[in-house]
Amino acid sequence: MTEPLTQLVPLLLKSKKVQRLLRSHYGESSKEMIRQFRAGEFDDLLDLFENNKWELSEGSVDTIDAAAPADDVFEIEIRSVGGVYWIWAPEHGHIGYFRSRADAESYAEDNFEPFITELHEREDDESD
Repeated sequence: MTEPLTQLVPLLLKSKKVQRLLRSHYGESSKEMIRQFRAGEFDDLLDLFENNKWELSEGSVDTIDAAAPADDVFEIEIRSVGGVYWIWAPEHGHIGYFRSRADAESYAEDNFEPFITELHEREDDESD
C-alpha cells in the first residue's frame, strides 16, 4: 500500500544522501532546518526531495518488464533513497511511496498485473 511521503520523513532524515542534500542546500542553517523538519514543519523538505529524488536515487533498485502496445515492452522501475521507495513507469509516471522494496514490488506487480501477464503470454506464444 502506498504511503504519504509525510509519513516517511523520519526515513528521509536518516538518509546520508538526504543529509548531504540538506547541507548543500541550506548550508550552515541545515541543522536548524532538520530540527524544524523533525518538529513537523517539513513542506520544504518534501519539495526539495521531490525536486532531487531522481539524482539521489542513482538508478533503479529493481525493474519489472511489462507488455506495451505493438509487441513492445516497458520497464516498471522501483527506485529508492534512504529507505523510501517509489515506482515509476512510462506513460504512468510516479506511482506512490513505500517503506520497503518488497512493498513497492508487490504494489507494482498488482497494479500492472494485466501488462505483466500479457508479456508472459507473449513470451509463451513465442516459445511454442
